[in-house]
Amino acid sequence: FQYSIVNNDINEKIFSINKQTGSIQLLSSIQNNYLLTIQALDNQHQVYVNCYLDINLIQRQQLIPKFLYSSTYNIDLIEISSNSKRLRQRLFQIIALLDHEIYDKNLEIRYQIINSNQYFIINRRTGYIASKQILYSNKTYEFKVEAFTVAYRDDIEQDEHSSRNKWRIVSSRVILPIKIRVLPINIIDSSLSLNNESIININLLTTTKVGSILTQLKINNYNYTQWFIMIGHMDYTRYFHINFQSGELILIRPINELMNKTTIIELPINITNNWIHMNTIKVNFSISFL
Repeated sequence: FQYSIVNNDINEKIFSINKQTGSIQLLSSIQNNYLLTIQALDNQHQVYVNCYLDINLIQRQQLIPKFLYSSTYNIDLIEISSNSKRLRQRLFQIIALLDHEIYDKNLEIRYQIINSNQYFIINRRTGYIASKQILYSNKTYEFKVEAFTVAYRDDIEQDEHSSRNKWRIVSSRVILPIKIRVLPINIIDSSLSLNNESIININLLTTTKVGSILTQLKINNYNYTQWFIMIGHMDYTRYFHINFQSGELILIRPINELMNKTTIIELPINITNNWIHMNTIKVNFSISFL
């Protein structure tokens, strides 16, 4: 076969194609989108076929994730005792976002704690942080989390060392300092229990941009501290983030990825003011595909 770009006069300084292998090389770029017609010619039988190649260029800067939070993420936790069943369960979530124009199922963000840390672990895919040791009251714990973007190998140049289902880093790394203040459990008024279960219904359009605040959760406008913990299956929770202390519910992946999968999502969120009593708010999303 012999490969060529049909009517390549306009793009000849932008793309070149290897006539024997069909490999296309980007020489320069003046815009983000191109539509090429590629012709494959069978010299032996003198027949050819055309295919159309829609190219969407992503700038390297767009692949760098950005944390939702300020330069330092400050958070309050209640002390975890030696007999607590909450050890190693997820406590709160750190989230970074990409440019909303480049989200794709083959792009994901990864997280890791970069300095030696004996008290906390992080889920590399979700950003959930959990305690792996006792947290002592009236103490502040500090560490740093880094985030970076990875791409599935089908979206990047391959080599002979690539293995199936391999992800590669395609961005620089960004760092967020974390500062956790541990409060003694005896300062929490355990009599202030939350008893009412409520349901919130939200109509969610597939055009909703990543990073949008969908709702603000709070029960009865209490003035004391409340903590918010999202539960449920990762197939759906990976699209949403609940701010651990403010209750802001945020979209963190394009909802149109769920097209042909579901139009209804039930998202349970636990709320507590004392880590003894839990109240559940059920957020029901009805997805409208446009």
